[in-house]
Amino acid sequence: MDRPATASPPTRVALRGDRIVVLFLAICIVLSLWLAIPPLKDYLGTRDRAAVTRKQLHTLVAEQARLKAQSHDLSKGTGLEQQARRQGLIDPSERSYVISGVQQP
Repeated sequence: MDRPATASPPTRVALRGDRIVVLFLAICIVLSLWLAIPPLKDYLGTRDRAAVTRKQLHTLVAEQARLKAQSHDLSKGTGLEQQARRQGLIDPSERSYVISGVQQP
């Protein structure tokens, strides 16, 4: 009851351990990169919005300083009078004249 000599021994597929490790590491790296993309996009978007907001802040601070200076000037008597004159107002003791037919330069 010997085996016949013509039959070949069964073949086994053997996986080497280093190939499995390399495949596992490659999958981990790809997965890590894939998972890192959304937070990176959020970070870049937030950084851009922060830059725009900082620019707006500088503009508003400069406007606030200008308005404070204008308010300070208007709180004085002469500044208030000059602003009223620019708007065409007159003092109650003054007489107003309207000249028509003159072309503005």
